[in-house]
This record gives sequence, structure tokens and C-alpha cells, in this order.
Amino acid sequence: MIGRQTGSLLLLTVLSAGLIGCDNPDVSSKDPTHITRQTLLVETCSGCHSDTNKHVPQLTELSRSTVAKRLIDYKISNVGNTVMHRVAAGLTDSDIQLISDYFGDSMP
Repeated sequence: MIGRQTGSLLLLTVLSAGLIGCDNPDVSSKDPTHITRQTLLVETCSGCHSDTNKHVPQLTELSRSTVAKRLIDYKISNVGNTVMHRVAAGLTDSDIQLISDYFGDSMP
């Protein structure tokens, strides 16, 4: 299992990489203080969990509680070494709440 500091550094790297080529006006704003933590997090998720990538779950099709449960499971799991295990290790409880609120609210 990776350490908390390594997980946070990995999360920051993934978050930064996820913003490259981003079309969200909140993220592409010239004023970097305009970007909310929730926008930063969900744009990163959307890098893999997009409508065009059918190899990973579509987060917009999951309930708020399902998104939260899966992120928590990845975060606390001792078994597994997927990208999601590493990303979730760097998430705070507040981050998980922001992500699950966003995607849970987008359900039809």
C-alpha cells in the first residue's frame, strides 16, 4: 500500500494532467482562483470516465452513494494496485463527498 504523502503527490500529478486540454470554462478561466476544488476533482475523473471510454464505469450513471462507496473502498483497500487505488489514496473525505455529490446530481 502506498503512503499518504505518495498518494497525495500522485493525486496532484493526476489532477494536473487531467486539466490539459480541458474544455470546461471553469478550468480554462484565466483566473486560477476561479477554479473550485470540485471542478478540479471532477475534471480529473472525466479524463477516464468519459462518454467515449466504455472500458471504465460511467460515473454519471451511478448514484451518489455508489460513487462514494466505491471511492472509499478503493481508498481503504489493502489489496489492489490499480490507478483507482492510487488516486483514491490521496482523496480526503471532503474530496469524496464533492465527487459523489457532483456525479450523483448528474443522474437522469
